[in-house]
Amino acid sequence: MAGNIIAYDIWKSCDTCIKYLAGMGGAVAVGYDWPAVEAVMRLKRVKTHPLLFMKLKALERVTVKMLNQRSEANGGN
Repeated sequence: MAGNIIAYDIWKSCDTCIKYLAGMGGAVAVGYDWPAVEAVMRLKRVKTHPLLFMKLKALERVTVKMLNQRSEANGGN
């Protein structure tokens, strides 16, 4: 359970660590800027662990999907 709290805290702190690709049809979220996520973890003094990485990857997939659906609903902007 504590690992979930740490993953959630890192996830919430990385809301500006999303990489986008922009083209004629608008911008598309493609995933985290992982060096920026690592910097957030260092600042919070969180040690890297394979299970934490898996949790963050799962949260990344959900976040990207949500952001891209929101973008499509707004006409690609």
